[in-house]
Amino acid sequence: MHIKDYFKTIKNLIMKFFFFISAVLLTFLSCRKNSPEFFKGSVDRNINSCSGSTGYVFIIKYITKNNTEDSLSTLTLPTQFKLSGTKINFQMRNLSNTDEVMFCNTMITPPKQKVIYNVKPQ
Repeated sequence: MHIKDYFKTIKNLIMKFFFFISAVLLTFLSCRKNSPEFFKGSVDRNINSCSGSTGYVFIIKYITKNNTEDSLSTLTLPTQFKLSGTKINFQMRNLSNTDEVMFCNTMITPPKQKVIYNVKPQ
């Protein structure tokens, strides 16, 4: 084996090694699961002047990641939790293009509309 062939073989092995390490790192980074967190909150009230095809809009008060109180409006509160004062744990997300937007027929400004899901009693 000539010295030139030896260096070519070493170069190929090094390139394969770096490719393998890059592929492994990329796999680990892309498979990291960031599941949405659960929020603690309570059903404040429904707004009779705002609605959608699923019924009236409900206001939910909840504790944020920064441990402050905030509120949201939603059309996706399951029926068994539609009672003022009900304490719930839930996950939420912003509206997407396929989600229904609430309609209000008065001049009120409800809190930002969110989709809530995985709703459970506290």
